[in-house]
Amino acid sequence: MSLLILTFTAPSIFLGYIAGVYVDQLSLKKVMLATNLVRALAILLLLIFGSQIYLVFLIVFALSVATLFFIPAEGSAVPSLVVGRQLIAANGLFSFSYQTSLVVGFLIGGFSLRILGEQQTTWAIFVLFVVSLALNLWLPKSIRSESSAREQSILKRFIGGIVFVFSTKKVRDSIFFLTLTTTIVFMLAAIGPGYVDKVLGLDVKYVATFVVLPATAGMALGSFVLGHIGNRFDERKLINFGLFGLGVTFLLLSSVGEVNLDLAARIMSLALLFLIGLANALITVPTTTNFQKATPENLRGRAYGLMGTFVSGVAALPVLVSGAVGDIYGVRSVLVVLGILVTGFGIYRLRPKG
Repeated sequence: MSLLILTFTAPSIFLGYIAGVYVDQLSLKKVMLATNLVRALAILLLLIFGSQIYLVFLIVFALSVATLFFIPAEGSAVPSLVVGRQLIAANGLFSFSYQTSLVVGFLIGGFSLRILGEQQTTWAIFVLFVVSLALNLWLPKSIRSESSAREQSILKRFIGGIVFVFSTKKVRDSIFFLTLTTTIVFMLAAIGPGYVDKVLGLDVKYVATFVVLPATAGMALGSFVLGHIGNRFDERKLINFGLFGLGVTFLLLSSVGEVNLDLAARIMSLALLFLIGLANALITVPTTTNFQKATPENLRGRAYGLMGTFVSGVAALPVLVSGAVGDIYGVRSVLVVLGILVTGFGIYRLRPKG
């Protein structure tokens, strides 16, 4: 199973940016149509060749590569469809639908496997990709103007994207924050079983109820609210408030159950994890908006590709370290360190600019 997960995630580290380079010279609608078609066919091939392990690895690799092209095309399409103050609302609703789908998928995935079995569940995934493909047909024929990207060589586009990202502060900062929030989500997933077991004194099978669901629900609600009223607030202030709230909530979470582990403590932990998700949304939605605003149309694919590479590559080390530290020193130690670091960074961001 670990090797299969690695087969899906590793390509994003090495090929994510290259996918973005090509997306910048292609029609976003055509990229999304093609990649959803490839992903649907990949699921169909899994149904046919699922018993042949080597073919399964090849199919999963193809599924991963197709997704690498889909993500920058999808991300680049949002600012091409909406403009100005509507962008933060669009990103809020986009994040809300994404987080909600995670909750629904997490809830019904295991249930579907138990009730319907692997074959029928895989067919259901195939149908979802076909539905996604059909929805892509409703997009405008050209959801961005195709620029001079075609006139440049692959090498120039490759280097140009990297230079742009690292020389543009808003884009560079956005990638940092999005990598940070993704890393925190992964770290929560890594220490979640230990938290449920060692801190809450419950069976690890409750990790979905006491960690995944409240945190994801918080992210979904935060994204939904920002989608409706986010354009009334300064984006920098939203990010700073989210950072400070995230850090303080981690510190509070580390103290749950230290005095008395009862029902109230467990309810408190649910509430705090919900607030962690909410704070995460306060960072993610405005950061994504800043990222899109600061990136020209002809560079968005490369910027998204490079961001995906950072998220996949950089997030891996803290996740591994947090799991090891949690096993040796306890989950509370990880939460305290996270709380101090994030709160400190939030306070640093409150300093006057200039």
